[in-house]
Amino acid sequence: MRSGRFKAQAAAEKSEIGLCPILQGGQDQWEGPSLQALLEITKAFFDRPVKLTEPAFVTDGPQGDRKRFPTFSFCQPASGGGGKFSIKGRLHAKSGVKYSRVQYHIDPLLTELSRLKDSLDPNMGMLVGVTMEDLYSHESDLFVAGMALEASKVAVFSFHRYNPFITMSDMLWHDYGYSSKVTTSTYFLGDGPRPAAMNPASPPVTSDADISEGLRRASRLLTHEICHLFGIDHCIHHRCLMLGSGHLEEDMEAPLHLCRVCLRKLSFRIGFSIKERYSKLLHVYKKYGLESEAQWLDNRLIQIDS
Repeated sequence: MRSGRFKAQAAAEKSEIGLCPILQGGQDQWEGPSLQALLEITKAFFDRPVKLTEPAFVTDGPQGDRKRFPTFSFCQPASGGGGKFSIKGRLHAKSGVKYSRVQYHIDPLLTELSRLKDSLDPNMGMLVGVTMEDLYSHESDLFVAGMALEASKVAVFSFHRYNPFITMSDMLWHDYGYSSKVTTSTYFLGDGPRPAAMNPASPPVTSDADISEGLRRASRLLTHEICHLFGIDHCIHHRCLMLGSGHLEEDMEAPLHLCRVCLRKLSFRIGFSIKERYSKLLHVYKKYGLESEAQWLDNRLIQIDS
């Protein structure tokens, strides 16, 4: 910490975290993990006020050869000016197949979120876009879960590939489907046999256990990446939320808590009482059925009090 890269306690007047849902054009409601739960977990995790903004939308762009030259648009919420901007994407569709696959390029989304942040609440310290749409950055990508720009204090994350039922090719970005129960292995070999009973569209998430698992996966991604916005790099010390990962299954093995090194960094960076933070997180985790995370916090609080 002597290098000067870290600064203690982010300025109070720029402390608010904004969450901006990004929906597919034509949707009238969010179809992913509970936004209220994500808001409450983020608020307790970072001990910062969190504001849910009006949704933005991604839509088809001008008509034309949609398959060969797909173009899409990013539409700001009215509170951010209501502007409409062209973004890149890619499309895979087969004739006679109901479910085409679309991915949106993450770079122009980050550019538009930076533009949007400047037009929203001046007290907003960072703006985080969350979406159920699929994202990519390079043509060789299967997908990207998200990206954070620390200097601009904006980020965007996709929970699309964190669906508890998803199973996907390890070679082709558009080759994926959904099983009827929570998957223990996310990938299948692209040139091998496809899993039996794989559906093109996700089944509804109805059981409490499945809802909690989807929220756990989304919360892990969201808090990990917001830590990057606060200047916390990948962890090389302990089993920790901030561990780097080379693939999705490795990512999902990470815990939803910080190790003592990264916790110290975050505390130094934004300032909070560790015991009070743990107590707030414990309440939220219990409220939303994150039982193993709540048990971990219970044990930590006992150790602190002993």
